[in-house]
Order: sequence, then C-alpha cells, then structure tokens
Amino acid sequence: MEENLDTGGYAVLLTEVKENFESRFTELERLKKPVQFVENPFDFPVANAGEIAECLGIAKEDMENELLELQTEGRNYRGANAEGTLERWKCIEKTSLRNAAAKILSVCASTYTCESTFSVMGRIKTKLRSHLTDKHLEAELRSAVTSLDFETITRSVNAQQSH
Repeated sequence: MEENLDTGGYAVLLTEVKENFESRFTELERLKKPVQFVENPFDFPVANAGEIAECLGIAKEDMENELLELQTEGRNYRGANAEGTLERWKCIEKTSLRNAAAKILSVCASTYTCESTFSVMGRIKTKLRSHLTDKHLEAELRSAVTSLDFETITRSVNAQQSH
C-alpha cells in the first residue's frame, strides 16, 4: 500500500534553507579580498586596495601608495619573511595598511564575542526569568562571560585576622 506524501511543506523549507545559505555565502564572498589583503599584502593587487579602503573608511590614495611602496620594497622589507600573519603586521610600519589590517582582523574577534554573549543572554533570560531588570541581566551577563581565577584573587587579598 502506497501512502501519499505531501512534499509541499518540505519544498518550502528547502527553498528557505537554500536562500539562507546563498545569502551567507554571498557575505563570505565579500570578505574574500580583505582576507587576502591581510594574509599577504606583498602579493595583493594594488588595483583592489581602493575597494578595501572605501569599505573601511581609509583614504584610498594613502592605502594604494603605501601598498605600492611596500610591494616595491618587496622581500627586503623587514616584515616580509615574518612567521605568521600577526607577526608580519607587527613589522609593517605603513599607517593606512596597518589600520586596514587592524579593522579587518578585529571583525572576527568582536563578532565572536557579541554572538557568544547573546547566546549566554538567551540561557540566562528564560521564561521563568523573563522579568529580570536590565541592571540584573547586565550583572548576570558580566559574571557569566568574565573568566575569573578565584584562587589567585583570594590569595592576593589580605584577610582580616580574627581576634
């Protein structure tokens, strides 16, 4: 005996999932050039520097000129052979380039912190605790996302001796 399966609801859900994935991957595509720039400014096309500068609010000409100077100095530049991306950027002294790299690199850290804090807030403010005041919610969040080493803190405090 064959059952009739209504696939209409599944088709709608799959379409929504597809659209969601496409929008997320479109966002990732926009980050491709900035990530390539941060990863290796020595090989990044100068023609693409203006696009990144505009997104980050940095003077286009300054960024293009500094990138051109950096690439002209090439492998002789003291940061060219540094181990790792962060070590390389510590050696680069071009202000516009460093500002751009700092803004790009800080996106990941700030996004993670924001999302994890929002997730913690969802666990704190449940149906049973929905009437928390903003002040109490802030205190709960602060204690939940702050890592404290209580052993070190208690060792550093001079406890009052009893008489």
